[in-house]
Amino acid sequence: MTQRKKRLKNWTITLLAIAALGFTTSCEEDYGLTGTEIVGEDSLISEPDASSTVVAYSQQLKGIRTNTSESDKTGMLGIYNDPVFGKTTINLLSQLHLRRVNPGFGDNARVDSVKLHLPYYVTSKIDTDTTYTIDSLYANNPMKIEVYESNYFLREMDPTSNFEESQAYYSDQGSVFESHLGEKLGELENYVPKAIPIIHVTGSDETEDKEVEKWEPGIYMDLSKDFFEEKIIDKQGEPELVSNESFVDYFRGVYFKVSSNNDFGSMPLIKMENAKIRVYYSSDPENDDDDDVERPSGTLDLELSGGTKVITATKEHSSYVQQQLAAQDSVNGSSRLLIQGGESILGIVKLFGEDSNDSGVADELEQLRIDKPIVNEANLVLYVDQDAMGDAEVEPERIIIFNAENGKVLTDYAIDQTASANTMSSKIVHLGRLQRDDDGKGVSYKIRITNFVSDLINEDKDNIPLGIAVIPNVEKAEQVNVKEDEENAPVKGIPSGTFYSPRGTVIHGPNSEDVDKRLKLELYLTNVE
Repeated sequence: MTQRKKRLKNWTITLLAIAALGFTTSCEEDYGLTGTEIVGEDSLISEPDASSTVVAYSQQLKGIRTNTSESDKTGMLGIYNDPVFGKTTINLLSQLHLRRVNPGFGDNARVDSVKLHLPYYVTSKIDTDTTYTIDSLYANNPMKIEVYESNYFLREMDPTSNFEESQAYYSDQGSVFESHLGEKLGELENYVPKAIPIIHVTGSDETEDKEVEKWEPGIYMDLSKDFFEEKIIDKQGEPELVSNESFVDYFRGVYFKVSSNNDFGSMPLIKMENAKIRVYYSSDPENDDDDDVERPSGTLDLELSGGTKVITATKEHSSYVQQQLAAQDSVNGSSRLLIQGGESILGIVKLFGEDSNDSGVADELEQLRIDKPIVNEANLVLYVDQDAMGDAEVEPERIIIFNAENGKVLTDYAIDQTASANTMSSKIVHLGRLQRDDDGKGVSYKIRITNFVSDLINEDKDNIPLGIAVIPNVEKAEQVNVKEDEENAPVKGIPSGTFYSPRGTVIHGPNSEDVDKRLKLELYLTNVE
């Protein structure tokens, strides 16, 4: 411990540097300065102490809750085959809600057509014509999409909590849902997403009721007229359509299933708040003596927003990933960390090493608490294993760190007020973007955890295990539960946004044979004695 204390004093920074930094150790004292770039002449600032022990390993999660408030806005569907990590398949189960309850359809009503529309997230550009770009598309190869009636009842509230908490559904329940499929309602063969608006025409050129609608680019397909005529139109005036509560018990939902003959497909994000099934119907005219009178027509929308939705995930790991996961060491740390979104593979990080005297506090942290230095800056630096990533065309631009025991972000996240219209540049001080070399290949990530480490040392906060995950949008950081079982321990939650990307990266772990690229904790400390 004496050697540790001497090493801490070696990193003393002059008072002039402290004044230039203007840092505080408490987010309550200063909400804007902690976590910003160090200010001052380089000569006034020592090299960081990177000798602290870090134990880190990877863990594949099995069962992430996906019926969340975010799933009512954003859905996911498709196949993504990563050259390093392997194949991910995402299916989707959704309840439907009547836009208007207790609808009337008229006499002898029949269904003329049924259209499904799952819009993408798109950016539009208005020039001579409006052109679109799909914002969130992880792969763009042909795949098959099938739509089924679901007979699985999705409860809103959990009976085991005396109906006081919402029912949780998880990403690993796909086989359960697929054992309750009903009639196939429609399918698309060789579907490839296109950034082309959908021009939908109703009526005819000979009549005045012709209408032309332009819908956003998205998945668009015909569904079974006979099914919806029997399921919806024929139930006019019946209790099943009186309210959405009775409707979701009667028509329990639709299941979207994707497949491919060659293991490749497409994976777009879906704007669930605008997703719908539109039923076009017509009925007898009031004056049915005149054969020339057109049958009056109408529409009924079945909305996917508002109801319960569950995104399911199936992973087929590459042989490389299987080998690496089998070699992970949760006690001593691993040479490589795998980090992937979707049904996530996380990096689990434990700071400051062993507790040899069984005090309940790691030895290195115990000495730091005795010395109580000022923590000017603390960073985790993660180097990409470029050899393992090989020719991967796309690498995750952002990663996030969080409390692995509950999925909540750190105080450093809260105090980082950097924001941008482009979320790729949000929280950029705390969660640095991927740094690239001249060839565009990923080199490293830097995660600043100054307040977390300062609180560990000076406020005696618990030294919790930390999770590191891929996240496409760092602003989507609501806590989401993970199934509590031995396979997932110690992880009990993750930030919500981590599920919405299938991409991954390989990081040099603390035991990498490349010493210079090992995962390390950098500490800029000032000893106040």
